[in-house]
Order: sequence, then structure tokens, then C-alpha cells
Amino acid sequence: MLLMEFAYDVLQFRLYSKALICACFGLIVLGARILEEPQLGFDEWRFRFWWHTVCLSQCVQQVQNYDCHHYLCLLELPPNMRKAAFALRAFNIETARRAMDVASDPKIETVEELERYAEDTVSTLLYMTLQAGGIKSTAADHAASHIGKASGLLLLLKSLPYHANCNLFEIASVANSHLQKARELAGTVPNDACPVLLPAVPSQVLLDSLSRAQFDVFDLRLTRGILGIPPLWYQLKLKWHSWCGKY
Repeated sequence: MLLMEFAYDVLQFRLYSKALICACFGLIVLGARILEEPQLGFDEWRFRFWWHTVCLSQCVQQVQNYDCHHYLCLLELPPNMRKAAFALRAFNIETARRAMDVASDPKIETVEELERYAEDTVSTLLYMTLQAGGIKSTAADHAASHIGKASGLLLLLKSLPYHANCNLFEIASVANSHLQKARELAGTVPNDACPVLLPAVPSQVLLDSLSRAQFDVFDLRLTRGILGIPPLWYQLKLKWHSWCGKY
């Protein structure tokens, strides 16, 4: 009943942002359990199933609209992992909006501090996705740590207020180093963890685009397509890595 009351509050007051995403995350994670409760009356079961569907749709739309390159990554996940992954990524979109504030924070002065921030945010998201898929592997966690740091650094690199106070090439070099370390672990990472680690692909695409633009983040070529390359080429890269079981 508490879940139903919370859902009613969200509908009644039209809290379609953070409240909805929090609600959907809880319901999606508990979705399997809900369907295994035969004691529920039909009307209540139908309502909760409908609400679960609405929440998932909102998550997918949120990720598709605001995080397109990761949206395409999530489509490569096995069906049993997508719901939790979309909920996590949608929730992350809300928290990721703090990236510009963090990047312009005078308290953050070193690349090491930026790495710690990326570890606490993006890497943690990958850990939770692995856990949602029932994947327990130290190697996968280690690779996720490096990929998360690389992705987080590149996210902060795109934050304009920070450009005046940082060495773009230094941050890009550190991000590239993390990607290389993650790929060195590929031989020890379980096959079922590779789809979760596909965010390494958009990170590499962005690094390559920055390199072609000589690390000029104001270069208009970076705004074209997806991360500076044609959408079809990006999708082919993603599909190739997914098909080969690589990241």
C-alpha cells in the first residue's frame, strides 16, 4: 500500500522529475517480486503492473532524450538487465547535472580529485548495473572503475566553466590511460559483463574526436552527429564491439 500511495502522490502532484525516477527505480528493481505475489488482488496487481510500465517508459525516454550515446549502449544489454540499467541511467541524468557545478568548484584543483569524483559517480553506476545483472567479478569491477573514471573525466571535460582552469590534454591523457587499463583486463572479464562495459566505446569516440579537433572543445565538429561522428558510424562501432564481445 505504501508503494501505491507514493505512486498516487506522484500522479496527483505531477512530480515527473526526480520523484518519478526514484519511484521507477524502486518499482523496476522490485518488479519481479511484485509479479510473484499471487495474494494480490487483480485490481491492485493491474495497477502496479501499469505503474511499473509507466515508470520504465519514462526512464527510457529520459535516457534517449538526454544521454543518447549511452541509450544506444543500453540497447545492447540482455533484456533481463535493461530495466534496472535504464532506471539507474535515468537517475544518473539528474545527478549528472551537477557536473558543471563540480567542474567550476574552486575546491577541486587536481586531476586526482576529478578522478575520485568520477569514481564516486560514474564508476558506481557501472558497479550497480553489474550487480543488477547478477555479475560478480573482481576483474569486471576493476574494468568498470577505469571506464567510469574515463567517462566521468570526459563528461567534466565538456563542462565549459572548467576550461579556463584546466589542462585539457592532461585530463584527456588520463582518461585514455584508464581506457587502456580497462582493456588490458579484457581477458579476465566474464563475457556477460562486456555489454555493461560498452560505455568505453563512446568514451573512445569522444577522445578520438577531441584529438582530431586538437583538443579544442569549441570546435563545431564535436557537436555533429554523436560525439563528433555520424550516427550510423557510431552505431556500427557499438554493434561491432557488442558482437565481438569487446569494450
